[in-house]
Amino acid sequence: AALDAASPYTQRDLSGNQVKDGFQRYQAGVGFGGALRKDRTFYYVNAEYTRDIKDNLLNSPALGVNETVRGENNFTYLSAKIDHRWSARFRSALRTNVGTVNIGRQAGGLSGGIAFPSAANFQDRNSVLIASQNTYIGERFKSETNLQYGRFRWNYGRAVDANAPQVLVLDKDEQPAAVLGHPGYIFDETENTLQGQQKFSWYTRRHTFKTGVEIISADHQLLGGGNVNGNYTVKLTDAQQNALRTRGADLNYSDLPADVQVLSYNVELRPAAFGARQNIFSAYAEDVFSLNSRLNLTAGLRYDVDNLSKGGSNRADLNNIAPRLSFNYKINAMSSLRGGYGIFYDKISYAVYSDALQQNTTAPDYKRQLQALIDKGILPRETDLNKITFDGNLSAFASNVAYLAGPSFAQLQGERANAFSNERRILNPNGYQNPYSHQFSLGYQHQLDEKRLFYIDVVYNRSEQLF
Repeated sequence: AALDAASPYTQRDLSGNQVKDGFQRYQAGVGFGGALRKDRTFYYVNAEYTRDIKDNLLNSPALGVNETVRGENNFTYLSAKIDHRWSARFRSALRTNVGTVNIGRQAGGLSGGIAFPSAANFQDRNSVLIASQNTYIGERFKSETNLQYGRFRWNYGRAVDANAPQVLVLDKDEQPAAVLGHPGYIFDETENTLQGQQKFSWYTRRHTFKTGVEIISADHQLLGGGNVNGNYTVKLTDAQQNALRTRGADLNYSDLPADVQVLSYNVELRPAAFGARQNIFSAYAEDVFSLNSRLNLTAGLRYDVDNLSKGGSNRADLNNIAPRLSFNYKINAMSSLRGGYGIFYDKISYAVYSDALQQNTTAPDYKRQLQALIDKGILPRETDLNKITFDGNLSAFASNVAYLAGPSFAQLQGERANAFSNERRILNPNGYQNPYSHQFSLGYQHQLDEKRLFYIDVVYNRSEQLF
């Protein structure tokens, strides 16, 4: 505190979360490299670590708690690379990147909150990348072969106690007094991706021909939804409330009396991961043509196909053909004019596909509602209900439940077809169109003298079929 600078503004940590008084950051890093074999093999290693310390206020007047609770963020990044020259024409590189990010969500809040330390949780973002690049350069030929494996796990709400229920405690006046146990939801997503590229270039006196193919295959799995241990809302009597005031910030769900009144109870019915594999194939061809000593013309064509564009239909989006044209004209020794046009396609956003799975259901009544939309012509007549529906996440509710004795998700599976939801989604029966953009550019540059360059560019983009 003696070194803190006063500021009326709320600051943010590296993850974008707001922090206030009591925030501290510690950083350290080291990098080194050299030659393992002279003129042949080289290495470089880097490590970085950041630790944030942050304070929250736990404030529950009903339970007599007003305390500062400390939390931490930890960021660790590791990188390593090896370059090797097999010959004057052939070289390879292998690199690895590892990142571990742990963002603490301790009790309370910036200006006060009723989440107790037993309900604390963490956001984990852990990643690994391993990439190999291999380049061969011939007299009039170049080949580049690239392979990459990536793994990313995003556990958005890792609970301190994964086996705990969540308990929202209301005081005698039915005002929120505490949140105990589990954060009340699960969002644990893992993506494993393989990527391969093969690129070739051929050179002649006036032409540079380029071509290549790329395949990206990403397997997505999400464990999401509500709490499989159950979420309770309970109400304290005056006597129970007074008895719990002695517990302070150490209060946990197991400290509540067994006869506390349960107002509501719900539990997640699908405690299993689900997902899909996204495969993207791309190919391109391009020619850079030197028309004369002043003018270069570039013409290319690219094609992309994404299997997730199939959605809930029988066909994928197969017409993603993207032409590219550009020029570079040398006006004189000091000035040039440049410009171009191209169509650029984007992949299907996996979040759109995943949300359509997670917030979906195969309940008979839901299918009857969808069939009514088909009969009215709102959905296409060829819609296949089995292809657009999926047993996603769903919570079931139970009444007249004793505290910590609510029925399990297995006991309530029979309620899946009858559970009410405010929102449901389907996979698009028409499939998904890949977003794309038209991109135009026109520019001029002039070398004023040895130290000054003037240039101006006009760029226009128009995007279509955005999600």
